[in-house]
Amino acid sequence: ARLRAMTELFDISEVIGSIHDEQSLLDFVLEAALDRVGAERGSIMLTSADGTELELTAGVGVPDDRTKTTVRMGESVSGWVAKHRRALCVEDIAQIEELSEFSHKLKDSSFISVPLLRRLITDLGTRRTHEADAPRVVAVLNVNQKSGGGNFTEGDLKVLSIISNHASVALQNVRLLRDVEDAHLATLKSMALALEAKDPYTHGHSERVRNYAVNAAIKMGMSQKDVETLRLGAMLHDVGKIGVSDFVLNKVEALTKDDWARIKEHPVIGFDVLEPVDFLTPEHLNLVRSHHERLDGSGYPDGLKGDELDVRVRVLAVADVYDAMSSDRAYRSGLSRKKILAELKRAAGTQLDPDVVDLFVEMIKSREIEGYRDHDPLPGD
Repeated sequence: ARLRAMTELFDISEVIGSIHDEQSLLDFVLEAALDRVGAERGSIMLTSADGTELELTAGVGVPDDRTKTTVRMGESVSGWVAKHRRALCVEDIAQIEELSEFSHKLKDSSFISVPLLRRLITDLGTRRTHEADAPRVVAVLNVNQKSGGGNFTEGDLKVLSIISNHASVALQNVRLLRDVEDAHLATLKSMALALEAKDPYTHGHSERVRNYAVNAAIKMGMSQKDVETLRLGAMLHDVGKIGVSDFVLNKVEALTKDDWARIKEHPVIGFDVLEPVDFLTPEHLNLVRSHHERLDGSGYPDGLKGDELDVRVRVLAVADVYDAMSSDRAYRSGLSRKKILAELKRAAGTQLDPDVVDLFVEMIKSREIEGYRDHDPLPGD
């Protein structure tokens, strides 16, 4: 029985270590804790950034009116556990003088509350801890309502303490990874913006394309995941132009055949630059590589066509073309609304996805997106 219990805890710890999304991690930890000790209700409350409050972040069996619960340190059982950094396994809360004031707020007198403590980082050279104070509580795990009635035991507390220790390490790792990813992302975005800053005619292009594409994706009913993929991919879609000479990019006169060949390399350059970035998915990279592909197969770099083009690529392509037409360039001024609409309709079905074009036409006519050079009236306006 002990071997089985240890094996189950080991399996849980392996899963905990493999989860890289904070909310998914907390949800799994809570479900595993409830299952292992036979509890029907529970919650995890995260410590706020300033360390003064706890906020309910994951819950099972929590009443709807308490899903947004926030408590201050020292208040309620969770606040007491966080303040004192002590785990509690209680048979009857009313019998504990320090906690009796909280008893009227609980439906069950027996419960377990365990703090998740942040690991201290020690400098191996000096053996000094980088934190002056005791370990900070990053969250509190609570379980109550023992299945079949009865009280929780010290054995249950040991099990939850083990799970909480693994969870606290995993939570810290998830946050460290997120910080690293945020730093990498900020660097990539800065690179894209710096590239555009060299040319006043393309300044803000990536941000505008991102906004147009995200707006269209939401109206199309794309999932939140697809919208976020598009948000980031659109922001980075032209980063490959860093490998194209400024002379070619900013040329006023007609581009030569060699000039066009250099410009057409930027999707592949962008793909190669971003491919080593771990947190960018194949879907992000596909947006960067394929945003100049065409529905009829005449695009570049891979000559994809029809169903080979992901719907997110199709949306990005229309957003990119729209911004190119509506913005001033070194060799011409931005087009009028009528001309933009005419060009979009002309390209529908060959260069661009007709359904996405129809959506952009609708958004332009309703002025949900603008940027064109004038507000000339259209039939039916």
